[in-house]
Amino acid sequence: MKKKGVLFFLILLFVNSLHVNVYSQNKIVREQSDFENFLPSGKFVIGTNYWASHAGPEMWSDWRPDIVEQDLKKLSGAGIKTLRVFVTWTDFQPLDLLLETNGNPKEFRIDEMPLPDDIAGKAGVNKKAVAHFEEFASLAEKYNMKLIVALLTGHMSGRNFIPDPFKLMNPVSNPKAIQWEIRFVDYFVSRFKDEPSIIAWELGNECDLLWNVQSSEEAWCWMSHITKTIKAKDQSRPVLSGISRGNPANTPWNVQDMSELMDVLTTHFYHTFTPYSEQEPLNTMRPILGPIIKNIEAEDIGGKPSFIEEFGPLGPSFGDDGPDGVKPGFLRSNLFSAWAHNCRGLFWWIAFDQGHLTKAPFDWNSRGSEYGLWYPDGSPKPVLTEIQKFSKFLSGFEYSSLPERIIDGVCILTEGQDNWAVAYSSFILAKQAGIDINYQYCSQPLKSAGIYFLPGINGAGVISKHRMQELLQKVKEGAILYISNDNGHIGPGFSEFTGIRIQSYTKGTFNDMITMNNTRDKLELSTGVKCILQTEKAKILAVDQNGNPAFTCNNYGKGKIFFLNYPLEDFLAKKSGVFDGNNKTAYQEIYNEVKKSMPSSKILLTTSNKVGFTEHIVNNSTRLIIAVNYYPSIENITIELKDGWKISKTFYGKNIRNEIELHPNDAVVFSIEKL
Repeated sequence: MKKKGVLFFLILLFVNSLHVNVYSQNKIVREQSDFENFLPSGKFVIGTNYWASHAGPEMWSDWRPDIVEQDLKKLSGAGIKTLRVFVTWTDFQPLDLLLETNGNPKEFRIDEMPLPDDIAGKAGVNKKAVAHFEEFASLAEKYNMKLIVALLTGHMSGRNFIPDPFKLMNPVSNPKAIQWEIRFVDYFVSRFKDEPSIIAWELGNECDLLWNVQSSEEAWCWMSHITKTIKAKDQSRPVLSGISRGNPANTPWNVQDMSELMDVLTTHFYHTFTPYSEQEPLNTMRPILGPIIKNIEAEDIGGKPSFIEEFGPLGPSFGDDGPDGVKPGFLRSNLFSAWAHNCRGLFWWIAFDQGHLTKAPFDWNSRGSEYGLWYPDGSPKPVLTEIQKFSKFLSGFEYSSLPERIIDGVCILTEGQDNWAVAYSSFILAKQAGIDINYQYCSQPLKSAGIYFLPGINGAGVISKHRMQELLQKVKEGAILYISNDNGHIGPGFSEFTGIRIQSYTKGTFNDMITMNNTRDKLELSTGVKCILQTEKAKILAVDQNGNPAFTCNNYGKGKIFFLNYPLEDFLAKKSGVFDGNNKTAYQEIYNEVKKSMPSSKILLTTSNKVGFTEHIVNNSTRLIIAVNYYPSIENITIELKDGWKISKTFYGKNIRNEIELHPNDAVVFSIEKL
């Protein structure tokens, strides 16, 4: 009978999943969310994640409203009006499962008492914790603060907070656990849906870290159940993912599945937890651009709004937090860059230091927990000062909404590759070359663009034949296509469209030195496959140390196809120091070569390997330029514009005639106008 019951529940899960419209993984069009005004394009919200300063995740069981009110008053006074808060699962649904003879389950209770015969009792909810949250929400309203509520907070800072009966179950797939999760979410949302301080619901905090799942379908079913439960009780607020990761490929918790089910996507970025982010100092281009790239990737591929929901350098191991230290500079560059790239919002982790907390997970945390906005003596940290300075700039900025940056091209992420490594390096190389890109996945309909990047192709299933034919048709009509090779296969017709032929193919480890024909720059590159190329129609742009073609360009219809015989992007992602602004090895020269053939509507001609630019069209005669210094050094940059344009007004930073001066990890914001 038990087996039949489980089977019935699984069938019920499957049937329930069919209620959602059939979703194509190939979807790419940017959906107009019903909750677009929650985090509108062109606006930028600065918030923080919040646990009570005295207790952290124990705040609901160690409820001290006087301290909580002091916290909220402090945050409100500092100008921080939006908080992400957490409903600790073990405090709000503190169930015990009583066993009888032979270990057979008997019944659920709370504190040895039978569950009450009311709505809260049927949901297994702790009424005291609910009363504490009600008081908290009232305090938030008192100080005009808005709340994003993470419902099933069963994971926090490396520890799971799962009710005792479910600790040895997979809470994402076990029917019994899901049954009680749904009951809790149903109760809590029903109870607080009329609370004015709440602006959004979230599945929970980093629920992808609750337990390992076996498939994307398993994760999809769980997300679907919780999302539908929320929406059944409250359709007036957006549902956020709260997920810490979100890969574009067919892996559990992938961004396509999340965007199918939820209204808003979230990015959690810590350089120490993110592959390839620690290869250079915290206050330099690679770590600074990491959260921006991750957020752009999520929104572009998911087709739903996304924002940086968790962000920070964590403990003292990663740099000084003094006024001129690493951390304030890191944050300052990130604020301007996230705003310039339409990341919609950035929430600091976390409001108050947690180093004084003694219970797990803080007893386990060897990184330190000194990442709040205030020092223990109550004085503000320089990172808070940076938040306030940036907020003041935004509030006084002449334009209420920042137009989206001009996009030059599309980076297509493909099967078989390390998507994040390729996405990460492609964006940085493009930025250094003055190219702005967005993303799509290879199975999605092609975005319209003047240039397509197909970097790091790997394996036999890189991209479907029909999608590749669509891409080649775009090139025939005048687009530019760049391909870099990591043992990828994109036939048939390879020789025809690249203008090269592969003479031999050998696997191994090959450390080569290629020389660019035009600049004579020498670039160290490694590959696991050595392909000896013979040119037929293609022009040779670079050769290896033996004179073999390494980088070529072929005319194809009205467009061009560039082919690099090395996995440039993957190689750079995994190598230290290559994006250091003082590095004399100019890997961006490969992208610079591609850019020469690229159509662009930009007026700004200036590029830099240390300073990144975005260009925003206000109207036919006015544009905004945001220049961000991604390095801790003063940079003086001469601004070069197309004929017929001039710098008209500086909104932030220093501009003397056509030269801007950027302080370390700072920005300059100015407008240009048509003469």
